[in-house]
Amino acid sequence: MRQIFNAFIYLLLLAIVKPAIADSIVPSIEKSLVLKIESEKNTENQIQNYIDIVEFYQKNNFEKSIEYCNAAIEYCKQKNKPQKEIEFKLEKGKSLIFSGKYNETSTLILEIEQGLNKVDDDLLWGKYYLLKNLAFINLGEFAKAMDNGLKALVYFKKTNHVLGLAKTYNNIGSIYDVTNNSQKALENYLKSKDYAISINNKELVASLDNNIGIIYNKLNDNDRALQYYYKALEYNNQSGNLNSTALSFNNIATLLSKINRKEEAMAYYKKALTLNTQTKNIYDEALLHYNIGELLFQLNQYDSAEHYLNKSLKLYMNCNDLYSIAEVYILLGNLYLTQNKNNQAIKVLNIAIDMANKLEVLNLKESAYKLLGNLYAAQKNYKTAYNYQKKASLIADSILNVYKMEELKYSDFQIEFQSQSGKFEKDLKLHDNIHQVELQKERTEKYTYALLLVLIIIIAVILYRSFNRSSKINKTLVQKHREVEDQKELMEISNIELREQYSFTETLLNTIPNPVFYTDKNSLLLGCNKAFEEISGLPIDDIIGLKTSQLNFDFDVLCDSSKIKDETNDQLIRNEGILTFADDSLHDVICYRKGIIDPKHKLVGVLGIIIDITEVRETEKKLKYSQSRLQEAINSKDKFFNIMAHDLKNPFNAILGLTSFIADDFGSHTEAELKEYIGLINQSSTKIYNLLENLLEWARAQSGSIEKNPTKFIINEVIQECVTLFIHSCEQKNIALNINIFREFEVKADKNMIMAILRNLLSNAIKYTPHNGEIRIEANANNTELNLSVIDNGIGIPKQNIDRLFKIDRPVSTPGVDNERGTGLGLIICQEFVKQNGGIIHVTSSPEKGSNFTFTIPFE
Repeated sequence: MRQIFNAFIYLLLLAIVKPAIADSIVPSIEKSLVLKIESEKNTENQIQNYIDIVEFYQKNNFEKSIEYCNAAIEYCKQKNKPQKEIEFKLEKGKSLIFSGKYNETSTLILEIEQGLNKVDDDLLWGKYYLLKNLAFINLGEFAKAMDNGLKALVYFKKTNHVLGLAKTYNNIGSIYDVTNNSQKALENYLKSKDYAISINNKELVASLDNNIGIIYNKLNDNDRALQYYYKALEYNNQSGNLNSTALSFNNIATLLSKINRKEEAMAYYKKALTLNTQTKNIYDEALLHYNIGELLFQLNQYDSAEHYLNKSLKLYMNCNDLYSIAEVYILLGNLYLTQNKNNQAIKVLNIAIDMANKLEVLNLKESAYKLLGNLYAAQKNYKTAYNYQKKASLIADSILNVYKMEELKYSDFQIEFQSQSGKFEKDLKLHDNIHQVELQKERTEKYTYALLLVLIIIIAVILYRSFNRSSKINKTLVQKHREVEDQKELMEISNIELREQYSFTETLLNTIPNPVFYTDKNSLLLGCNKAFEEISGLPIDDIIGLKTSQLNFDFDVLCDSSKIKDETNDQLIRNEGILTFADDSLHDVICYRKGIIDPKHKLVGVLGIIIDITEVRETEKKLKYSQSRLQEAINSKDKFFNIMAHDLKNPFNAILGLTSFIADDFGSHTEAELKEYIGLINQSSTKIYNLLENLLEWARAQSGSIEKNPTKFIINEVIQECVTLFIHSCEQKNIALNINIFREFEVKADKNMIMAILRNLLSNAIKYTPHNGEIRIEANANNTELNLSVIDNGIGIPKQNIDRLFKIDRPVSTPGVDNERGTGLGLIICQEFVKQNGGIIHVTSSPEKGSNFTFTIPFE
């Protein structure tokens, strides 16, 4: 039973984000929306009305949707709303894509890009690249679709647009799904689902659960597939989306039929068909009748099966869907064949073959030919049966070759997708890191602002209490002026309270780790906390009474209070810069100030706090350094995949070409020719093996998965062992390989790494040394390390290539004297292993004279 919805249908579901509307209430909603547009005078309300009617018609009538998009675009031009004009053009582009009008879409995309160059809105750029991603997916140009999807991700990350991120990851998942990379498809669908859940978009979550279920269905993980289909059904029931609910019913039924739970499958198909009476989707209705007819056929209910299939055939004819019509004819042919209605079977199968020929669809022709072969074989007309089976077999071979080509094409896509992802990885990580830093900075500022408000409230309360207390005391003094003793007592009480309040304020300020100060309205310092004393290098007694400009450190620039007015306001003044503390150290700081207002709304002073953000700035510098290192790593990785894509492809193509050539006409080749072809296949296989071995060695070295095990050993024994491996190669070219080391040296290093270095250097020396040449291994030592050299009299290396020998982003690969090929990775691996063992490697060379590769090994 065929799968109903592919990846492209899911993109369509994402474009239509509102629930399906029952057919009976469509006219009333349509009339209401049109009346709103005709009567509305307010610009913003009218734009919203256009948005509503465009979304409404995107669910029911794409042509009407395009018509109202055009009206909205003209309206926005008249009202000088360029950003809204671009938004409606983006919606129009989506409707054009789903209408199959790709030429108009292409023209519109150019218009949108021109408009964006004037507006330069990051969110609209993200939506623009998402539209191009959707267009290229529908055209089957998956590499271009991936490139635009990744660009959309960068802009949506930059603007933190969660819905855009969810839609883009879903589209990227669909690309991987179509190109047979189920693992990557799952990864991107799950990322999309996380974003959709975070904004409570139940319809998008349901659509993604359906997508994930289909992936698991393709992987034959039926339990997980069914689990996700049920999840999708649950979300669709909550959102009331009738189209998506019908989709869930259909997917569940398809899977239940596959695992032989056919009665349950039939119940879900019937539920989907019932919903279709409300959504009026003719394609879905035709497909459901086909699936039910196929299931009834499997249940041997032939009359009912024929009824549903004929109904499906009629509906598909109304849609002019020739491919589906041919499919129905083939299934009817099988049904008639099972019932021994041979004449009817022959008739419908021949119709199916004619349609398949017009459509140039091989799989339909193969199915029809097989059924006709079986039919004539049952009639004992073996000659005709053989002819049809032979046709089916030839078509099957052609289909197999097409599948192989598609697999190769999809493999190339995966390599290209990996390269594309690497290019955008830096930008995506950069925006993630910037977002984290901004969140941290925002939290710090919120904490500081809250702390400052608390301080202002506390000081204001203290001042207010002091003011009230002083007022009461003054009234008491006026009333009790004759009672001198009472006056003294009250003054003593007031002084005690003021001292207690001062002590409380001082203790409170000193518990704050950040420098805090307060001045009068003329910038004379009235007090500060211990942290402020430390950065100024003065005790509080020396600070009080000074102007901020008189302090012995660069402070006044940050704390200019001229912006604070003589009136009540909630303005928090903020300055940021570099401050020199008393110990002459430079610090990045933020200074916040806020006016202190008395009950008469007059400025009586200023409260300030200094936040040291030096560590934050250092973190930002480290982040920039990490980004530069990350770029280097990305460049290395890009080269890694470029080597795989280029150097692996050629020998594989040779193997595929030779094996295909042999297989096409095996009997016509002589034994000598076959031996020659097998030799060529062996050469290509050897090249692939050597390349993979070097790539694996380099990748393990880069990832740190090679465990270094330094031990003490005699280097002479290792040299002899390596030389033994190359005796045969030297004999073939009559090369003299001499070890000019006349005493034993004990070194400390990883023995396997040293052997790998020597093998690579000896292999290169043999490759580039001519017949009858000479290779020497020599050593000399100082107090701490051994210098080991591999010297040849070969073709040498041009000066301009020497600096590139050890760089992965610009490797050098020169053919040997017998045209031997390499990848340039061997020397890069040598350099990595030498570094890991605490040594260095260098080369001296002259063209046509030879090369000298020398590396050091420590004794301890």
